[in-house]
Amino acid sequence: MPNVMLEAGALGIPIIASSVDGMKDVIKHQQDGLLFQPGNSDDCRKVFYDFVNLSKSQIQDLGRNLQNKIQKKYTKAHEIKNYQKYLS
Repeated sequence: MPNVMLEAGALGIPIIASSVDGMKDVIKHQQDGLLFQPGNSDDCRKVFYDFVNLSKSQIQDLGRNLQNKIQKKYTKAHEIKNYQKYLS
């Protein structure tokens, strides 16, 4: 799980990422971030184009949605439980 993604999300910063494990487990395309297919430069370019054409309120909504998800699903208690599950 990329910590930078969780930290940015906790601050309400929308994420643009490739749709790989970790990222796609958290980000839902066009709900709380934007995803592109890994290795697909055309898709990456399209997602960045889509992002720069969003309104300020749409960008804020993406960030707010991600922030709410991080605050609810990725708490310290949630992370401890996951570590215990995988290390036991």
